[in-house]
Amino acid sequence: MARERKIELADTRFVVLFTLLYAGIAMLSLELAQRSDGIAFVWPASGVAIASMLMLSRRRHPAMLLGVGMAGWAANAAYGTDFLLAAAFAAANVAECFIAERLARRADRNYLNFTSPRWAFVFGGGVCVAGLCSASIATLAILPDGGWPAFFVSWLTTVVLGALIVTPLMVELTRSVFGGRRALTATPRTKVAVMAFVLAISGGSFFQDTAPLLFLPLGSVIIATYVLGVRGAVGSVFIVALTGSVATALGYGSVNFGQSDTQAVIVFFQFYLLATLLCALPMAALLERLSQAHAQLKQSKEFLETAEATANVGHWYFAPGESHVFWSDEVYRIHGRPVGSGTMPVADAVGAYHPADMPRVRISLDLAIRTGEPFLFEARIVRPDGTVRHVQSRGQTEVENGETVALFGVIIDITDKTEALEEAKSQAAHSRRLAETDQLTGIANRRKLMEVLSGEIETCKSGACALTFVLFDIDNFKAINDTHGHGVGDEVLKRVAAIATDAVRGSDLVGRLGGEEFGIVLPGSGMEVAQAVAERVRRNLNAVPLEMLGGRRISASLGIVAWHAGADETALLQAADAALYEAKRAGKNCIRLAA
Repeated sequence: MARERKIELADTRFVVLFTLLYAGIAMLSLELAQRSDGIAFVWPASGVAIASMLMLSRRRHPAMLLGVGMAGWAANAAYGTDFLLAAAFAAANVAECFIAERLARRADRNYLNFTSPRWAFVFGGGVCVAGLCSASIATLAILPDGGWPAFFVSWLTTVVLGALIVTPLMVELTRSVFGGRRALTATPRTKVAVMAFVLAISGGSFFQDTAPLLFLPLGSVIIATYVLGVRGAVGSVFIVALTGSVATALGYGSVNFGQSDTQAVIVFFQFYLLATLLCALPMAALLERLSQAHAQLKQSKEFLETAEATANVGHWYFAPGESHVFWSDEVYRIHGRPVGSGTMPVADAVGAYHPADMPRVRISLDLAIRTGEPFLFEARIVRPDGTVRHVQSRGQTEVENGETVALFGVIIDITDKTEALEEAKSQAAHSRRLAETDQLTGIANRRKLMEVLSGEIETCKSGACALTFVLFDIDNFKAINDTHGHGVGDEVLKRVAAIATDAVRGSDLVGRLGGEEFGIVLPGSGMEVAQAVAERVRRNLNAVPLEMLGGRRISASLGIVAWHAGADETALLQAADAALYEAKRAGKNCIRLAA
């Protein structure tokens, strides 16, 4: 139950206002009592006094108690009560007011809420204790005159009923003016209409002698409570109490049917009011809780929708065997559809997935239904406009008696994440290619070439296989640079890389080791195959006239080495380099095999 803001009225004018209100209601009650053999039906002034004490700040309590005492004495004296007896009655009213306020504050110092069971229980108990004390003080004052048992009961019932009926009304009226709860909202016109309805029903029921219609005011109280909540309850009960008191005092109404004893009529009417109050307030509390629960649920739904829209996450719910699946608003948005009624045909929901991903989605959900285990899958959905989005869906199953009765899942639009990941992979691959590629010729650089050669050697170590390596460089390349410049030399290197790449097999790798020196890794190849490949490279290099050299041809010297057990990439490179220089010494433009 929500806590109410404690009303703290500190202005002296409120003390004066409450004192005058107390005096006026006390005199009105005494006037009605004069018409019923001097016995009051309800003493509403008690409710005014206790309510004022609960709402006023503590430093105004002495002034309020003094006002209650003076007003009570004046009212009783005005209606012929002896001076000392009127003072005793006033003291009883002051004691009752003080005790009820002290006991009621023990419930909770921070709120005053008549729809809280704890508060209502302690408040009611405090009023009863205060009523007992007040009745005892007043009864002691009349003991010499006799007839005290009936007087004690009458005083107790009137002040307790007055406090129980009027105190909530006073608090709620004050709260509506100075701020507080708005549990059940209604327009001013509706409030006036409802209270006028209660007044009409009460007047029509009590101011007639034809039929026993006491059930009608109770029904009007229930209607007022349903429409206006706690304020409707306390306001309508007060109207019933006031109307019934006046009518009964004048001898009208169903209360008087079959009754000749005035005391019995009054007691019956008092219990009728108490029963009406006990019917109205619990109903008001229930409506208050339902209203607050509805408001909290509405607020939670708004928070959830805001969170889902911010995070681009929706939720869905499906019961196997049903033809529709529940979609939250964000699920509609993720699917590129206008927000709908909250349900979507299962065929349309599953049909939104990309045809290539639909089998995987069905398998994941079917497995969750069969096993009752959580599920997780990623797939693509195709929106009505043809755009494709990547989504992830995960969730739990609801299992009863070993059978899956529902699936609850969330769906997340991960398109941006997926695209970012793909972009990161692409950038990583590009960076790797840059790190492994010779920037001038576009073929493998020394790092990549040696890495592949090392990997092939490890493969050969684990099983019988062949591996050869060819090392070659361009003959007289320094003269080309000296004669034509480094720009032409770079173009020659590019042409050599392209010719060599075209001359090797798809499984072979050509790379530039540095300068005019190149290498070829030939996995799974023996010397015979390596010689054939090397010869093709040599021949093709020498066969093409290069325009940047004025139509001159170039040549290359090549050295070949075959892997043998115990040799690593460094040993192979050194052996191939020795064979290369052997070819240089033999006149260039030729091939030599490593020893």
